[in-house]
Amino acid sequence: MNTIATLYNETPDIFKDKSLPQILSFAGDGKLKDGNTTSSEFRNLLDIVQPNILFEFANYCLSNPFENSGLALQDIVNQIGKRLNFDVEYGLYKGKKNSIGFDGIWTTKDGYNIIIEVKTTDYIRINLSESVAKYRSALIDAGKIDKENSSILIVVGREDTGDLESQVRGSRYAWNIRIISTDALIQLLKLKETFNDAKTILQITELLKPREYTRVDKLIDLIFETSKDLQLDDIDTVETPSLSPTKKEKAISVNFYLDCIHKIQNHLKQQ
Repeated sequence: MNTIATLYNETPDIFKDKSLPQILSFAGDGKLKDGNTTSSEFRNLLDIVQPNILFEFANYCLSNPFENSGLALQDIVNQIGKRLNFDVEYGLYKGKKNSIGFDGIWTTKDGYNIIIEVKTTDYIRINLSESVAKYRSALIDAGKIDKENSSILIVVGREDTGDLESQVRGSRYAWNIRIISTDALIQLLKLKETFNDAKTILQITELLKPREYTRVDKLIDLIFETSKDLQLDDIDTVETPSLSPTKKEKAISVNFYLDCIHKIQNHLKQQ
């Protein structure tokens, strides 16, 4: 039986003009639940879709709420973490007795852990001591993460998180929690895919760790705009062809990385 990942690889046109709920309906019973076929197939699909489709899925969850939109966004956010070169452990969709209810754990190559909490709406208040902070403490007590080498990242829907930011700043968890919007997280992935070098990946990782600021969006906006300016500068400084043999032209680097992967996957029919 074909999975949605197989369908996407073999006949990607089937997915054109299909909404995310329609795509989910192709997998299992169409409902995302912990450990079921729909969840497994959806995560496999997210592993292979091109970035622009991943971004469309995220925006759809935020702009067109549906029954499983929050759960789908949780998987999409974790997929972004994977593409940012974190080792990702998926969490639970819904809390269970005797289980730690984190949405995800992102681990860097040097062993730093970021506990992920995903919220689809901006107008929220979170009982920090009974949710993400509690999850982090439980993970520390279980020996799964290290207290001095871990923090929390709350991923929210859009822009207006003033109330949540104030809540975090006024709590005893202020130095362990950071906030980022889904849009800013997508910008980080675009930045990583554009440059795709070890230095950029390291800088992105450091941005998401707790520092002297609460929310990282403005820093990401600055980096994103700066990177675009640098790319424009590269284009502007390309010299026109000259008859002079001593004049050197500056080449423009082009990133075919993702397109190559997609074509190879289609050809080999495997991820």
